Amino acid sequence: MSRSKLIVEALILALVLPEAGRCDDVELRRSEGQSLNATVKIGDSIVIAVDAASGINYDWVYDIVDNRAGIWVVKDPEVRQSEEETPGAPETKRFFFGIRNRGCAILHFMLRSPDYDGAKIADQFRAEICGA
Repeated sequence: MSRSKLIVEALILALVLPEAGRCDDVELRRSEGQSLNATVKIGDSIVIAVDAASGINYDWVYDIVDNRAGIWVVKDPEVRQSEEETPGAPETKRFFFGIRNRGCAILHFMLRSPDYDGAKIADQFRAEICGA
């Protein structure tokens, strides 16, 4: 898809779904060892929150495996520190998505080294988000 076509699509979505930029409709927090499953309304914003891997050379990344729901990235991920401002305090990485269609999207999240070249994946999970 061309850059200009992507810009036009983003503008149309901003007009049709003005609430999509808020990113506060549905927050899903992943607990260790769990997958995520949710059904949301078309036009909802979804935030997927995971414990960040601070202090090690690993980061959470994702692949969209199936996208019948038309999931799209609302904004770049953010890392937030906990309220305590001490070195090594826990952090949370938040991913921001929107849903365009009925159907489901499957995302595969992996905690891996940024210079991934077949190195071991430290953790992974699947998120299935369905638009209804």
